[in-house]
Amino acid sequence: MLLKRLTAFLMCIITVSATVYSVFTYRFFDKPLSEAQKEAFCKEISLPDGFLLTASADSFDAVRNSDESVLSNFKSGSYAIELNVAFTDDSVPVLADGYEYVTDKAVTLESVFSLLKNKTYLRYIINITEQADYSVFNRIVEEYSLTERIIISGFTVDELDLMMTGLYSYSACVDINVDGDLSDPEYCRTLVDEISNYTPFAMRLSVEDVTKEFADAVTENHIVSLFIDNVDSSYDMFYALSLNPGGIISKDPHKLYSILVEQDLLDYKR
Repeated sequence: MLLKRLTAFLMCIITVSATVYSVFTYRFFDKPLSEAQKEAFCKEISLPDGFLLTASADSFDAVRNSDESVLSNFKSGSYAIELNVAFTDDSVPVLADGYEYVTDKAVTLESVFSLLKNKTYLRYIINITEQADYSVFNRIVEEYSLTERIIISGFTVDELDLMMTGLYSYSACVDINVDGDLSDPEYCRTLVDEISNYTPFAMRLSVEDVTKEFADAVTENHIVSLFIDNVDSSYDMFYALSLNPGGIISKDPHKLYSILVEQDLLDYKR
């Protein structure tokens, strides 16, 4: 009897452990994509010139904010890489999610630029979320002649003027706080027009929030571009491509690059 109870107890432990593991490892973004849906999405795809496939700073292939992640993202087929940048006490820009994560071993932004200095097609979406002395950042960018290839992001349109005071030489991509109905065409046009008055280069919205009505409003505006992020499943990739944004940010750029090649959506291959 005791043996049976112990066996039952162990089976319960195994079952619970397996359930917990499944919950924490299951990718909730893996949404089924039927052939009919894929075909419908493909019929809508007409990507704009300069479409930017960007490897997310949270790419699956390596530890974030590391040398390995930079190399992995560069090799992914992307045309841009996203970097999270914070500053040391000496104002040196390093790869980190914020000042509290800066360590002596943090990868410097200059080392990234040096590593990829010959990749003249590559652009950088740099997330900066803190006010700091940007003089070292600006000097490094100028030394590597990257001013035209950098897009500053990581803040909302309300913070644009404050953040860009010391970063005025670069294009800006602002995050959008959704507080209305993005399925309402009139609301979308009003929102896009209001944001475009601040003249950012682009606005950024998660694939979970973006709608066709919003994407159409951006296209009609002709001033600001749309970047869609968190585009990680096959379904989301085809859906995002069908909205014809200026750029897509993905944790799995290898997969998205393969789709672009398979669908003959690239003018040239990397």
